[in-house]
Amino acid sequence: MFCFRHFWNSMTTHFSIRHLTSATEQEARAIEQLLAVLYGDVHPHVTPATLEALVAKGGVLFVAEREDEIVATLTLVRYDTFAGVKFWIEDVVCAPEMRGCGVGRALVRCAKEWARGCCPEAPIYLTSRPSRTAARALYRSEGFEECPTTLFRYQAND
Repeated sequence: MFCFRHFWNSMTTHFSIRHLTSATEQEARAIEQLLAVLYGDVHPHVTPATLEALVAKGGVLFVAEREDEIVATLTLVRYDTFAGVKFWIEDVVCAPEMRGCGVGRALVRCAKEWARGCCPEAPIYLTSRPSRTAARALYRSEGFEECPTTLFRYQAND
């Protein structure tokens, strides 16, 4: 099915991708710091317990590491509907110094490989803000297409 660890060599850096099923306090802090880059001041609080809860509910967390330091992350979520299995990619974020090194592409490819190993015909969805032009170009180059739909959100405390 899926290799536990992938090693990547780009022209500028070496890194590995790992499927994370549990985390140390240090790893949880590193992931939380990356999510702060994506979400700003209001970012999710990550602990070893919250990561393990995500995994227990079917979430798949991939991290990219350079010299034993987590420098990027991606979450893949599977959900089942009457229309069949679907996957959703969330929280793709690379440390600023790792952008343009192929780390995001490697994470997306690992998520695609994982999903195909589980359910080859299931669609994989993701969202990306229009301002994230590099990320959107990456997703297009990896075969993702814009869907003719509008994403709606309800926030109970709005």
